[in-house]
Amino acid sequence: MGSGDQISTLNGYKTAKVVRVWDGDTYTLLVGGNKISARLKNIDSPEMSQLYGKECKEALEALLLSKDVSFSIDGLDKYKRYLVQLWVDGERLDKVLLKNGWAWHYVTYSQDEELVKLQQEAIRKRIGLWEGGVEGICPPWIYRQYNRINRLKYCSNCKR
Repeated sequence: MGSGDQISTLNGYKTAKVVRVWDGDTYTLLVGGNKISARLKNIDSPEMSQLYGKECKEALEALLLSKDVSFSIDGLDKYKRYLVQLWVDGERLDKVLLKNGWAWHYVTYSQDEELVKLQQEAIRKRIGLWEGGVEGICPPWIYRQYNRINRLKYCSNCKR
């Protein structure tokens, strides 16, 4: 069965159970008896080794673990994770993350104006990772590109 067939089959399900939170944007879902690796669309959350990474994961574990969520699948990423949109308690998870300052709107892949506004509001209120201001933390898509030496050089000024 090709990946398109797998996605069609999985999209036949409306709900899944979150069985593991890897970090702020990656989860293991139990769908129809199968575990799948899922990457949340539209946002990018701090890496686990990055400032706020552990706090974001812990907040999401409290919110998601063992809960049933609604979902849709929109493809696979380069790591063969399913790209998903999740709803928890009737609210889109990407919106929850941005509203609470636990992620960046991933503008490379999303032009959703509502998400732009939610991030701007979190920045204005200095919520979550924005408490140190916009200059206070390195976005994860840049952080991932740095080697250890450059992380120490360019990311050591991240603030709380």
